[in-house]
Amino acid sequence: MSRPLVSAIMVAYNEEDYIIEAIEGVISQTYPNWELIICDDNSTDDTLKIIEDYERSYSSIFVLSNEERMGNQGIGKIRNKCIRESEGKYLAICDADDIRYPKSFEEEVKLLEKKLNVGVVGTYYDEINPKGEIIKTPSHFTLGQYTGHWIDLEEYRDEFGWRNSLGKKSSTELKQILLAKTGSYSAPLLPSSCMIRKNALNEVGYYNEEWKYHVDTELHRRIAKKYEIEIIPKKLCAYRQHPTKMSIDKWEKGWNEPQE
Repeated sequence: MSRPLVSAIMVAYNEEDYIIEAIEGVISQTYPNWELIICDDNSTDDTLKIIEDYERSYSSIFVLSNEERMGNQGIGKIRNKCIRESEGKYLAICDADDIRYPKSFEEEVKLLEKKLNVGVVGTYYDEINPKGEIIKTPSHFTLGQYTGHWIDLEEYRDEFGWRNSLGKKSSTELKQILLAKTGSYSAPLLPSSCMIRKNALNEVGYYNEEWKYHVDTELHRRIAKKYEIEIIPKKLCAYRQHPTKMSIDKWEKGWNEPQE
């Protein structure tokens, strides 16, 4: 297999408690040809100090800052800033509070190199608590326990609980789920498990900077209209549940932004 460059993209805002694990997850990848671009979105804790320490230690880690002083106003705009600085053939989306497992990049690059019509690929994942411990039986009850935000079973199933059953679905079925706009968010791909083909992104456009929430789902829908999408049925990352996670804001706000 060839070794195209993977550009890992990470946006950080007050993630001092979790970002070391997120960065170490990238560093531990069995796939060797990667760069990590981290943009600090005006953190008020020690996040910037932590990532600058890593930048000094690793030539493949690059730190950007948000000069506009937005103060965590929109992840799409900050991700686009990282993407414009990237040089990779593939973009690995890495949230600063989640963890990529060591074979994540290797497995996703292998699929994208083999299936040239796939625009974005995701994976199965573990749910973990704030301490990084795997939640053995994740449910809407454990979500409430670790985040303080209580939702009903159907809302949980739409957003998280059914994703790890979709790995054997065809791309056609996954696109039907994504494009049908049924359920709470219709998002079969966990954003922080995804790798995106850069050419696909160049074709359909980058993240929608007008939206604060649901930017991944909106982008995945645009990709799915022109490319295939797939889920690798292996747990290759960990999704952390904690009280300040941005997806909690999504539940609070709902889908109130304009539809395509």
